[in-house]
Amino acid sequence: MDKFNLKQSHKLSEWLKEHSSSDSEWLEEQATEWIEGAVNDHFNVINTDALTENQMKEVFDEWSINLWVDQEDTYISMALRNVIAHWEMEHDKEQDYFETL
Repeated sequence: MDKFNLKQSHKLSEWLKEHSSSDSEWLEEQATEWIEGAVNDHFNVINTDALTENQMKEVFDEWSINLWVDQEDTYISMALRNVIAHWEMEHDKEQDYFETL
């Protein structure tokens, strides 16, 4: 299986720019739903709770790349971090991925 990455994130970026005058919480929710769907589709799971630790590491790697390389898409970075935080909470794992940055 290919490594997880957001090949289609430009579509989300364009959509977010079009709706930039909308409520920021709503935009974050929409971005998180889109990212969660992309993660689920890539790993062929029903929801992100079913991801293994190695799969979540791929999501984290994509988040860290997005955070440092493409700082323009803050909603995408927030959405990726939301998916990671939810997984950590559901699995009682405090990976503290931030220490690896």
